[in-house]
Amino acid sequence: MLSVVSLSGRRFGLIGEVVMRCLILLLMVVLAACATQPQQVRATNPTVTYTIDDRSDLSEAEAMANDYCYDFGQYAYLRSVEERDGTTYAIFDCI
Repeated sequence: MLSVVSLSGRRFGLIGEVVMRCLILLLMVVLAACATQPQQVRATNPTVTYTIDDRSDLSEAEAMANDYCYDFGQYAYLRSVEERDGTTYAIFDCI
């Protein structure tokens, strides 16, 4: 016989509990993936620098740089991508 677990006043069987735990775990993984976004490390108009995990973060860093440059009535232009001490930096100029 399957056991029944009560969660917030609702009753779920063993299979329902397993499914719910898997969904919660999946949600945690998705949220953790979203947390790794480019981080601004230096900003001195007309230059802004972000750390990125890999080239796939470059477009997100570019969008963030455009937001920064917009405050000065300018657009972001990628100057370079550099790796130093195991960290990758995307450097943008506001033009």
